[in-house]
Amino acid sequence: MITANQAMLQARGEGSLRGEATCLLWLGRLLTEQDDRGLAREHMAMAAELYRRLGDRQSSARCLIYQAELQPDDRDKLLKEASDLAEQVRWHDGVKKAQSLRVLPPPG
Repeated sequence: MITANQAMLQARGEGSLRGEATCLLWLGRLLTEQDDRGLAREHMAMAAELYRRLGDRQSSARCLIYQAELQPDDRDKLLKEASDLAEQVRWHDGVKKAQSLRVLPPPG
């Protein structure tokens, strides 16, 4: 975790939006595994925003899917946006993942 955070800070210091977004995404996944859902959501949201700024719709969609798994209250909205972005770039696996999560009951 420390190494990932250091990599994110280095990417930020060098002005690498893609590097920073990638580190934030993977930090979010690590935090999810450690059951720190609040901080994981924050990292995913920051990563999604950076990917949007870069125009990377597939990575934005990936972040939104991960966020939806952590945010039951916003799940449908996040998955709809993720599905739309995935369709725009013809990322069929992303469309399938977003649609499959939309039909499942929210996590308890």
